This record gives sequence, C-alpha cells and structure tokens, in this order.
Amino acid sequence: MEPYDIVIVTYNRKHLLERTLDGIRERTKTPYRIIVVDNCSMEDDTIPYLKKCKEDGKIDVLILNKENRGLAPAYNIGFEYVKSELFFTTNDDLIPPDLEPDWIIRMVELFKKYYPEYGAISMRCPRLRNLHFNNGTTINWLPHDEIGETRRSSSALFRIHRKDDIAKNSVFFGTQAGYRDEYQFKKAMDKIGMRSGYARDIWCNHIGYALDNRGFPKGFITYAGYSEGRNSKNKKLGYPKVDLKTNVPIAGQKY
Repeated sequence: MEPYDIVIVTYNRKHLLERTLDGIRERTKTPYRIIVVDNCSMEDDTIPYLKKCKEDGKIDVLILNKENRGLAPAYNIGFEYVKSELFFTTNDDLIPPDLEPDWIIRMVELFKKYYPEYGAISMRCPRLRNLHFNNGTTINWLPHDEIGETRRSSSALFRIHRKDDIAKNSVFFGTQAGYRDEYQFKKAMDKIGMRSGYARDIWCNHIGYALDNRGFPKGFITYAGYSEGRNSKNKKLGYPKVDLKTNVPIAGQKY
C-alpha cells in the first residue's frame, strides 16, 4: 500500500510537535509518511529535535525554512513534496483519534464517499464546539448526515485532500503571512468548485489550544475542553464529555 503523506508546519513548538508525532505513531496502522516544514524556529531545542527525528525515521521529509514565511505559504512548500494521491494536512498541536479501523482508513472512506462534492474534509475537535470563530454560525450538517461545513473556513484538523486538486492552484493554501490560512483555503476550494467540510463523528485532540491558550500544565494529555478542574469556561460553552480511549463524545453527557 502506498503511504499517505501527512504535511505538518511547525514553529517553536517542540513540546507540542513531539506529542503530535508520538500520537500519530501510536494510533496509526496504515502506512504513512511525515513531511514537516519548520518555519524558521528560533528556540534552541527545536531544530536539533527535528534533525534527530529525521535521523530516527520519525520524519520522512524535513524542510527548514531560512525565514518565517507565514503559515499558509509554509504549507504550500510542504505540498511540493507530497507523493500520495490522497494526503493529510495537520497542525503541530493535534493528536489523531484512537479508532478501529484507524483514523486514516476512516477519513479515506469518508472522503471517497463524498468526493468530488467535498474536495477536503477535516476532523472535529471540542474547541468552541465547532461553532467556529465566535461568529455564532453553527455547522450546517445538511445535506448529509456524516459531513457538514461552516461558511467561512476549513481548519487543518487532520484534513484530507487530493493531490491533483491542490495542483490546480499553485498557491492553493494562500499567500498571506499570519493565521488566516483557514479562510484562504476555503476560498481556494470554492474557486475550483468544491466544498470543504467536517466529519461529524471523527474527533481529534487539539492539545495546543489546551496547553498554550488555557494554561494547562505541560503534562496535560487529553482533550481541549476536558480538564480535571471542570473548567468553568468549558461548562459555559457546553463542551461534551469525551471517551478518552475512542475520542468520541459521550452521548448526552456534558459538564
């Protein structure tokens, strides 16, 4: 079986990236290939860690940018090294779900079912209950039960793509420096006449949101939106309780 490429952009977040790589390795049985684009990390331990990962085979392709190109342009660089017909884009602070069959198989099956109407499909995570960017716009699950979309963006939450579609636009992900890549990507999808959506029942861990934005300790290993202290903000936002083994929300249970 041809390995599926997984493109990751990282910058100064070795403490998160190492857990992302470990999570992929521990929870993936399907052959895969890791492509990491470092966006000119400045922290002393990041580059040595990346080079060691390359030597140890944890990273198959390592691109070290000499300047910070911004998130969207860095992803475009990573796309140039993709070999597999179907591939994944993800951030450096995500852990895939522990599923059987594994998450790659589940996402590939979903993608093939709804392609070409949907040219890209992301996983979900408990952050913001997927209401997206605080604008109050809920995900529209119609016309399908298994997939839905927001009107404004499409996150890189283990998002699956087809290589030929990316090749239709030479700057597919976007050109702006900063963090508006999710908006730019959806616009690019719209431009070639394809929708981008979310898998309704396939959830991933967004550990960076928990660790970097909520002040959880470095040893926190589970979901954003799930803390031992029953975070009051989580209650207010209505995060679902999650089965920590399967990454699936527990039906009918909230904080």
